Amino acid sequence: FDDYKDGFYRLLDFLHNIRVDNIKVANTQIASLINSSRYHFNLSASTSFEFHNISQYENLITTYPQIKSMNTSIDDNRNLLYLKNLRRRFPDTDIELMVNERCIHGCPARISHTSTFFACWDCWGLRAKIGAIKYFLKSNVIYPWWLPYYQAIGINTFKFFSLPMRANMDSVGFMDNYLHCVELGIDNITANDFFNYMYGIGINIKNNVKLSEIIPHLPKIEHFIQNGNKCANICGLDCNYCTKGVKEIE
Repeated sequence: FDDYKDGFYRLLDFLHNIRVDNIKVANTQIASLINSSRYHFNLSASTSFEFHNISQYENLITTYPQIKSMNTSIDDNRNLLYLKNLRRRFPDTDIELMVNERCIHGCPARISHTSTFFACWDCWGLRAKIGAIKYFLKSNVIYPWWLPYYQAIGINTFKFFSLPMRANMDSVGFMDNYLHCVELGIDNITANDFFNYMYGIGINIKNNVKLSEIIPHLPKIEHFIQNGNKCANICGLDCNYCTKGVKEIE
């Protein structure tokens, strides 16, 4: 840090001078360094913290009270009991969920994941082994028609993963299709739009197949309202709910 601290604090000077007052942090070390600077920045806790219990956020925010937003781990996207209680515990802190990141549930590389393809974990190899549809169904994406359920428990902030990869958004078409579903419904959305131009799955689907034909085989939010808090403990053992529609979709 001694080698880089001058540049680090010059960066904070620059951000302050252009009136940037919110910084997203991915670990407590950076939070501590920013906290010790001469400026008051509001902090946002990144998904990269990979916290999975309320006590972790309790201890984090007690230490860094300037944290105004929490970006929860995508593995908890469908744990509505956890999210509801997190909202209860931190009523004045913004809770933000990632809606479209396609990482498989239980990705072992979430913390080490970078924004390049350098020495990355071979998630594409895993996808090839289990199949693209199964891989997608085992992700924690939030379908557009699920958003009212999250709003009902007080979560109203959502963000998009940039395609094709982090920190490299070369198209906003996926976001356009997602927002089309949110605002106008699914009537004019094809299965091809949904899989390939909303989530970038990369599978071959005829254009005459409607999303409405696929939805009955996708996981239902009602299941997670009742059982989402169990996913970490029983997925693949006592429950294969998410992937039961693979053959029908294929």
